[in-house]
Amino acid sequence: MNTASFFESFYKHSQSNSILIMDTNGLVIQVNGAFTNNYGYDTDDLKGQSFEILFTRLDKEKKLPEKELKKVTSTGQANDDNYVVDKGGISKRSSGESILVTTPEGQRLIVKYIVNLHAKKYLRLFFTEVDKLLQTTISNSSDVPMMVLDRSMKISEVNAPFMELFGISEKPRKGTSLANLQHPFWRREDVRQEIRGTIVNNTPLRRKRFHLELGKKKTRKIIIDSKIIEGPTGGDKKVFLMIDENE
Repeated sequence: MNTASFFESFYKHSQSNSILIMDTNGLVIQVNGAFTNNYGYDTDDLKGQSFEILFTRLDKEKKLPEKELKKVTSTGQANDDNYVVDKGGISKRSSGESILVTTPEGQRLIVKYIVNLHAKKYLRLFFTEVDKLLQTTISNSSDVPMMVLDRSMKISEVNAPFMELFGISEKPRKGTSLANLQHPFWRREDVRQEIRGTIVNNTPLRRKRFHLELGKKKTRKIIIDSKIIEGPTGGDKKVFLMIDENE
């Protein structure tokens, strides 16, 4: 089946899927109307420019554009979940997929599909479903300590393994300040600073190692990972913390 006509129709008429076509060096060839509606740029704005213009400064420093190009040209596909900088300079949370294609003439191109998660209907759906998943995960986990905080570093939820690890006898009420937890670890300034930085800078903790004091000069190494979940409004931000007791 020749799918060229299907793609052309999808490219022209899609309203939710922003599509960017570029060469294997990341130089933009054209964008569709949905891309213009979601991010402000039309083809004339971007044609001939590197697609790295769409990445935040921090993501450029992490060399995410180069990594994405390397992966898609070597494997044929790459996913990304980060921010796209629109024409007005606003960073919009987005999810995308890049596909390596070959034209009938033998030219290799990259087609990148992007969904703007800041569009309200997608953001509400994303937040609601992820929030449900987190609540289910926390409730059902019997061996992984977990905690959820709001943007003010107040507790939304903890599970039983978390309470056991930190020797907490009474489950903290929702809205309890992190500093009021019945364990000195959560009052440590270095710990609070790391979590505060996660909330303010939208930079999750990845395998961050800490020493947990157990008393009588005994310590245990723990590792904390975090996931930031943003809702339809800034006030809906949550931080999901997962604690690993093993290296």
